[in-house]
Amino acid sequence: MICVKCGHDPDAIVATTYQFHIDREPPSLNDRLFNSGPRAREYRKERDAWMWHLREARLKWLIPFAHEQDRRRVTLTRVFGARQRERDFDNLSGGMKACVDALVLEKLLAGDSPGDAEIYYAQKRGNRAGLHVTIEVLQ
Repeated sequence: MICVKCGHDPDAIVATTYQFHIDREPPSLNDRLFNSGPRAREYRKERDAWMWHLREARLKWLIPFAHEQDRRRVTLTRVFGARQRERDFDNLSGGMKACVDALVLEKLLAGDSPGDAEIYYAQKRGNRAGLHVTIEVLQ
């Protein structure tokens, strides 16, 4: 049974998995990237930068577009370096808004509602800072 809050489907079968790394640090919610008011232009600039990185990955790995009936599970993992700190969950997930919106605009997700996609956020320390993206196509 699919969870109405988060959209998690424990019985879903993973048909295909795509994984790639983007050498760009996801912003923190504390960076105050809002999608309204005078800061909307900054938000669109950030979102569009993510969209170009995702387009490059989509073309390189031949990831098919998501259609309305497609359901996908996405895990966005922030990889941070030795001199960086782990973020609290609010700053981590809130800062990923531009990334998630770019996934939808680039048609790697049909939408960002729980009915369209399962979206998870994680972080880990690593040598190569940036964003590790895992897209699982569910049956």
